[in-house]
Amino acid sequence: MFTSVKDWAKWDQNWYTHQVGGELFYLLMHRRERFAHPKDNDALGLVFGSFHDSETVWYAGGDIGFNSYVVRLPAQQLTVVCFSNNNDGKAEVVTMRVL
Repeated sequence: MFTSVKDWAKWDQNWYTHQVGGELFYLLMHRRERFAHPKDNDALGLVFGSFHDSETVWYAGGDIGFNSYVVRLPAQQLTVVCFSNNNDGKAEVVTMRVL
């Protein structure tokens, strides 16, 4: 995904306000799907997990020369994100250090 920090902040707030797409979009994006692998925590690109007993919803992505990692703790309304213009795959490491 190509974005700016300012636009990303708007999208992050939308997870709580549901202003863009409404409640149905939110529910669709968080519906867990079983795909052709043993994991059962995928939801149309978002992945459910946990961090210190708190539920997380995360996404990792990248392209040539870029990588990103976003982790959201919905109960705390906290999101930590790393957008990197380096494709070394360390965005997750940086994000988790901040978290």
